[in-house]
Amino acid sequence: MSARDSDSDFETASSESSYSEKRPVWASISIDDREAMEEYEEFFWDINCPGIVDYLMNPVIPSKSTYIPDKTSLGHTSHESVINHKAPTSTATLLNIPAELLLLIIEDLGDDYLHLLCFSLTCTLLWELSGQALYHSLVSRVKKHSWAGSRVILLSDRTESLPETMVLLDKDIEELQLDGPRQKHGRALYRASETFQYPSLPRVGLLKGDKRVEDGSDLAKELLEFCNVDEKRFGFWIRFHWKDFKPHRQQGDRWILRNFSKREYVTKGTSRDLTQYIYLLIGCGNPMPDPWLSNGRWAGDRLDVTLVSMHEQEYANDSDWKDITTHVKKIIWELFHNGDLVLSE
Repeated sequence: MSARDSDSDFETASSESSYSEKRPVWASISIDDREAMEEYEEFFWDINCPGIVDYLMNPVIPSKSTYIPDKTSLGHTSHESVINHKAPTSTATLLNIPAELLLLIIEDLGDDYLHLLCFSLTCTLLWELSGQALYHSLVSRVKKHSWAGSRVILLSDRTESLPETMVLLDKDIEELQLDGPRQKHGRALYRASETFQYPSLPRVGLLKGDKRVEDGSDLAKELLEFCNVDEKRFGFWIRFHWKDFKPHRQQGDRWILRNFSKREYVTKGTSRDLTQYIYLLIGCGNPMPDPWLSNGRWAGDRLDVTLVSMHEQEYANDSDWKDITTHVKKIIWELFHNGDLVLSE
C-alpha cells in the first residue's frame, strides 16, 4: 500500500477518466486579498522558482528605533522643542498650523504610505513629527503586500467543485465560481478574470508598482534625489526592498509552513522545494491529469511561511499544533520516486 493510500487525509479522487486537449491553467489565489497568480506548464515541479513561497512569507518588521528619524541629527534636542517650534507669522504657511493639528493631518495620511512620505519630506519639522506615523504606515503597507495569514487556494480552469470541508462566505464562493465558457467536462470554478488582480508584492522596491510613482516621472525623480541627498536619513524609507523584510534563516533553523485554521504545520530545511508542499496541500482540481492536486486538505485555510525559531517565540507556551511533515513528505517522495529530481532536506 502506498503512502498516499495509507493516509486517508490525503486521498484523491479516482483517475479512471482522462482529459484530452490542452492542460489546465492553474491559479494560486489569495481569497482575502482578491489576488491571483496564474501558473503554467510544470509549475509544480519547478524547484527554481519560489513563487507562492514569497507571497506567503511572513514579513519581519524591524523595531521602531531602527527607522524613526533621529531628532538630534535634525537639529532638535527634544520632542518639546519641536512642539514649541514657532513659524514666522508674517506669511501664511502650513507651519503656522499648531503642532497638534499637524499631528492630526499626519495621522489622517497614515493609511497611504506614499502621501505620508511626501508630506513628511516637506521640511525638517514635518519629517520629525511624522516619524511614528511613517513607521506604522510602513508596517501596514508591507503586510498589505503579503499573503501571510490569508486564505489561499490553488484552482484550475477545470475545477468543478470545492472540498466539502472548505468553509467560505457566500461572496467568496460567488467570486470563485466565475462565469466562463462551458467546456465538455463542465463548468469551471476558476477562470481568469478581473475579479482577482495580479499580486502587488514589491519585488524591487516598496514603492515600485505604485502607479502614482511610475506614471509621475517628476515625483519619481524627486524621491530619488532625496535618497541621494541623505541616503541614511531618507533613503531606506524610499528604497525598501522586499528582501529587507524577509526572515533570514540561521544555521540549524528550519522553515515552517503554518496553517492557522487547522493549527497544523510542515517544516523544511530550505525554502527551495517548499512550493511542492504548498501546492499539494491547497490544490483543488479534478482527478486528471494531476491527481495529487485534486483535494488539498488545506484549501481555503489561512497560511503563512516563517522560521521555526520565530514560531517557537510566538507560541512558546502553546503545544496545540500538529506536525504533519511526515505525511506530506511521504507523498512528495512518492511523486518524485520515478523522476530524476532530488528534494533537499
